Amino acid sequence: MDKELLAQLKERLIMTKKTLEKRIKERNEKVKGKFKGDVGDSSLYIYNRETLYSITEREREELRDVNDALYRIKNNTYGICERCGAEISRERLLLKPTARFCAKCRREIDGDSK
Repeated sequence: MDKELLAQLKERLIMTKKTLEKRIKERNEKVKGKFKGDVGDSSLYIYNRETLYSITEREREELRDVNDALYRIKNNTYGICERCGAEISRERLLLKPTARFCAKCRREIDGDSK
């Protein structure tokens, strides 16, 4: 992989990491908020709280993927398919900078190997 592309993808990953960390922190602060209201409001409060938990968990998973990609960059294994060892295409990495598998292996893993 050329150094220019690697630098561009690393910068995108770092920006994504900062954004995710900020969002997770903000949502955690919202979830910690105290409930105020009547019984009817409590149902809405619980629903909103569960929704925030779900969103935050997805963002935590995405943050783990980003951190994993940054780790692979640091260890010179970024852009290499973890399954077959082939180079992951430039197009795939531009679309999904956290990709761990080449498109062929991803299809096989997902069961779409037609």
